[in-house]
Amino acid sequence: MLRNVLPTLKGWDAEILTPSLSFPCPRRPPLQRLTDAEKQRLLSGERIQKQTRTGRVGSGLVVVDVEAEVATVLAVLSDVDRCVF
Repeated sequence: MLRNVLPTLKGWDAEILTPSLSFPCPRRPPLQRLTDAEKQRLLSGERIQKQTRTGRVGSGLVVVDVEAEVATVLAVLSDVDRCVF
């Protein structure tokens, strides 16, 4: 499983790396909570968009409710070769 996730790093074969021996996993930022009004908007088919900026640094999120399997959603989101810029 690990060899499918980790690329080869600086000449090390991903097969010999383990999470405990390689590097610590980065902490995930906490997810923002949706308000009751935002949840109602999702239920009515709308998308929720939020953006914050501090100077030149910012972050944002978009929440959309879709009827799909988790594996399908992850496959579509991770298919960056199909992105057109």
